[in-house]
Amino acid sequence: MDEVENDESFPAMDDNICIAVARHASPAALGAFMSSIAVAMFCRLCGINVDNKNRIGPLVDNELCEEDPDQDLCLHNYNRLFGETHIAYMGNHLGRTLSAHTFPSPIRTYDAKTLLFVQTKCGNGTSRSNRNGIAWVKDNIKETSNILFQAFLTETSGNPALMSEFLRRSMNEYPTTDNASVFLEFVNATFVHKGIPMTHWLHRQYRVDKKFEDYESFSNMVQKLSIAMPFIVRRIINVCKPDSQMVLLSGQRQYTIGLLHTQLVESGLLKKGKRLSFLCSQIVATAEEVIDGNPFGEIETLQPGYGGDGGLDLMECAAFEEYLNLPTNTAPDVVYKLGLILKVINTLDNENLSLLGCERMTNEKGESVVVVSLNKRPLNLLDAEHMSCKLFILFERIPGGARAKSRTPAYQSPYCHPI
Repeated sequence: MDEVENDESFPAMDDNICIAVARHASPAALGAFMSSIAVAMFCRLCGINVDNKNRIGPLVDNELCEEDPDQDLCLHNYNRLFGETHIAYMGNHLGRTLSAHTFPSPIRTYDAKTLLFVQTKCGNGTSRSNRNGIAWVKDNIKETSNILFQAFLTETSGNPALMSEFLRRSMNEYPTTDNASVFLEFVNATFVHKGIPMTHWLHRQYRVDKKFEDYESFSNMVQKLSIAMPFIVRRIINVCKPDSQMVLLSGQRQYTIGLLHTQLVESGLLKKGKRLSFLCSQIVATAEEVIDGNPFGEIETLQPGYGGDGGLDLMECAAFEEYLNLPTNTAPDVVYKLGLILKVINTLDNENLSLLGCERMTNEKGESVVVVSLNKRPLNLLDAEHMSCKLFILFERIPGGARAKSRTPAYQSPYCHPI
């Protein structure tokens, strides 16, 4: 096969073999892929691909060519981070696919929209650990309602650039259930006065309904949810039994997801189904980026998204079991496969964990766990599903993948771009 078509520099790749043809990822390669994707994402977050004319390009090294008519261009942030020695960091380590395509982070916390949310909600001396468990939720119903509402906005209209502008104008405060109208007025103004279409606000990953692309429908949904969210939180805390007794709810995550799903369906704007359930699960997960202690229940099962499902199909469980020294599972389900991904990540050394934006720490039980460095959230099955999705996207884009030759690939992930 042509060497030019196989210039990817991922560790653990067989020489001169296009991994998209094999359509499977080894356990050793999984960690290398995730680390490489994370490095590319962090490089874009630092803006090293923005030149001195404020143009965004691929991840390339700051090497000037005498034959280049734009040789006066300079990547200032590249020089700031790597020095002016022009060592080939990008070309030698990331390869063409990660250089040319914007990838979401393999750790969901660092996706641009989620990162903005976490940094805003956990700033000013308020850490995730200050909001701990169902007890905190019970004592802070209003703030929990706001966080879930803000998580909904993050997962549906979380365009980082536009949301950052709103935060700048609102004293760095996300919209609350009490002032949703202020946010909606800002959204309306962006396309009435600035000509920004509603689609530029939308996340567009979940594709639950095209009605979101209409401002009036989106506004109606936001207003209804802002009113309903405090009632949803109270129902999360207490479940009414047939005998009218109220009992504390803990550990029933699917119940929380189901409440959000029902509320969104009853609004008359969205249709029930797997896509909407997946969206609701991500809303809960985003809220837990800033609330500690799994207040909405342990993550015991989940329904992967389209990309996550595709990534799991690329795994050969037998290879993972051999690598991890585990007995053979003849009927591996989704949770089992996602658990294998987490086990592989747990085997990474501290240097590779840091490339992912993670670290090891000891929990209250004295156990060593891998956590996200930014907010100290332990990795869980949702992170494994997120990694599986990134694996699928990678295989689709590398030479031999379904979207490798497209000039306008569909997977541009504008909602995850850090600029």
